[in-house]
Amino acid sequence: METIWESTVDDGMFKCEVKRTGPRSGVLTVENVILKKTLLEQAVSLYYGAAFGPDIDDVSHWQQLSIDVIDGVQP
Repeated sequence: METIWESTVDDGMFKCEVKRTGPRSGVLTVENVILKKTLLEQAVSLYYGAAFGPDIDDVSHWQQLSIDVIDGVQP
C-alpha cells in the first residue's frame, strides 16, 4: 500500500501514517515506536482521491485523530 502521509510526534516516539487502500480511502495508523504498539488503526477517506497528495482538510483531520489517541482522548 502506498503511504500518502506520515508524521512523527514527541521526538519520534509516535509514528502516524496513512496508507491508501482505494481511490478515495486509506487507513490511518498510530504506533508507539518505543513500545512497538499500535494505538489506532482506522479507515479514513481521501478528498479528491489525493492524486497530487493529501488535501489540507484530510491532513488536519488525521493530525487531530492522531493527537487525540496519543493524548488518550476517546472519540
